[in-house]
Amino acid sequence: MLALTLFLHLALPAPRVEAPTPVIPALREQQPGKFRIEPNMGRYAEEVRYVMFTDGGVTLFTDDGMVDSAGVGIVLKNSAVGPFNALGFRYAVRNTVASDGPLYIPLYSKLVRRSVYPGIDAIYELTPGGGMEVSFLLQPQARLTDIAIAFQGVEKIEQSKRGELSVKTIAGRVVQKCPRVMRLMGDRYVALPVALRLYSDGLVRFQGQTSGDD
Repeated sequence: MLALTLFLHLALPAPRVEAPTPVIPALREQQPGKFRIEPNMGRYAEEVRYVMFTDGGVTLFTDDGMVDSAGVGIVLKNSAVGPFNALGFRYAVRNTVASDGPLYIPLYSKLVRRSVYPGIDAIYELTPGGGMEVSFLLQPQARLTDIAIAFQGVEKIEQSKRGELSVKTIAGRVVQKCPRVMRLMGDRYVALPVALRLYSDGLVRFQGQTSGDD
């Protein structure tokens, strides 16, 4: 009887063992893209929250502004200091020392600062070609005239008769692109026809037909 029992046990197929489910199945091993946004993980000064890699170099984001590779800073004057919301999330893997294993770094494509002024959000987004597009989203009651942009680390700012804003830096002269301005009207955001204007106090503000402003 013992021999028969042993024979039957050996003849039966071994129980199937299911492979363990990955803890984070969404992780994919990939190298960071050339154009990306990633959190500051100790590479830059403590006040730097996020780093954006574009075709123009590197832009560092702090709670109250940003500075590019040429040392030109842009600050929203008198804005509320607040955290960023990073959107367009994905992971990347960078190899480190073998004993440490891989390091998973979250990457993003968009940064949002909410309520930089009452009823106004600021958005910094990577374009497909590696540029950066800046937008302001206004609630119906928000005042566009609240937005005031200050340039730091520049030699000179000029505005031509055609309205082009030229910023002179140690690296050369750059024509400043006007950010997009969208106001919530009903259930959708509508683009406002605005332009940048340099004022005597050195600040840059918007001008144009802007429904909802005084």
